[in-house]
Amino acid sequence: MESHRTGKGWRVYDEPAVHRVLNVRELLRAGLTMEDIRQVAPCPDMKTADFLACRNSPDEVLEMYESRLAAVEARAAELARYRAVPVQRIATLRAGRPDEDLGEVLREGESGSAA
Repeated sequence: MESHRTGKGWRVYDEPAVHRVLNVRELLRAGLTMEDIRQVAPCPDMKTADFLACRNSPDEVLEMYESRLAAVEARAAELARYRAVPVQRIATLRAGRPDEDLGEVLREGESGSAA
């Protein structure tokens, strides 16, 4: 990424460099790694709409996206399992003591399990 300086010392980047930064940031937020992003090297300098539609990529890029999606879906399933336990516990606690403060019920449960 090349830049030049203004008379006041500010760095100025060309339009493709700005698009590259915006597109890389978006891909990182989407969970891709820098290694994944290197595989889409021909496309990041494009405007975002064009970048998202970029088809100038090898088959390995499609495999990379599919692999990343599989990893995200596996993590989502794991988080859903973790979520199910407290959701069920809260439902059970609320059903048994609907008029009591949930925090108090949980504290009682903790002290009862230590005995």
